[in-house]
Amino acid sequence: MTIPATHMRVLDKTAEAILENRRSVGVWSLSPRGKDRFQFRIINNTKDCAPPCLIIFEKEPPTNVAWQRVDPALLDSNGDVQLCVSKGTAVPLQHAKDRKLIAFPPRERDENGGASQDLAESSTSGSPVSSRPASPEPPSLPPLALPTMCKVLVPSPLIQLANETMPRMRSRSPSPRTPVNPSVRAQRNRESAATSRERKRKYIAYLEAQVSQLENTVETLLQENSFWKSLGVEAYDETCPLVACAGFVT
Repeated sequence: MTIPATHMRVLDKTAEAILENRRSVGVWSLSPRGKDRFQFRIINNTKDCAPPCLIIFEKEPPTNVAWQRVDPALLDSNGDVQLCVSKGTAVPLQHAKDRKLIAFPPRERDENGGASQDLAESSTSGSPVSSRPASPEPPSLPPLALPTMCKVLVPSPLIQLANETMPRMRSRSPSPRTPVNPSVRAQRNRESAATSRERKRKYIAYLEAQVSQLENTVETLLQENSFWKSLGVEAYDETCPLVACAGFVT
């Protein structure tokens, strides 16, 4: 593909930190919000590419930034930069191995010195358009004859299975439940009731032990409280060890 040098500039480090290709909007990416917005595409920017990074503009480059022009060594006789797809991006043809410049015929330039027709076609198609002539249309072929039906001599296994009568599947009847001896059932019920009563008895004993322990704790605390009250210490006496207790009352 060929791009006019008037629509290509060198991408410096400041612009590289701001501009990036967007993959969800096609080949052209839109610059950040501002007064002079423009559409661009950054190329020659992967890890294995030879520096510097290049930027292609859909139209003329904006004049509010001092863009550095492309190295004249990358231009062909028509003043264009010939590109090829390599290293995951588009790179100048001079940076690709075993690739030589192609001698394209000169193209008509607009007043600004760019190939307006090529860039207009690239913006509508979504990718830069090469100046190579379109490939000729393929020759018309004679109409195909309609296929003739023939009789199947060897039927397929599917046809054989379709013609055979499938055997009916017998439904499995539920197996009858074995009756349980009433004496065995009564013994199981007695054992279950005994287990439940034993579990209940242990739980009640545990609760009674907890109640007894809590009653002893309350009795001890009441005795201590009576002892401290008998000392006659004021509530806000700094020498009293209970001055830190907010609920202490004489």
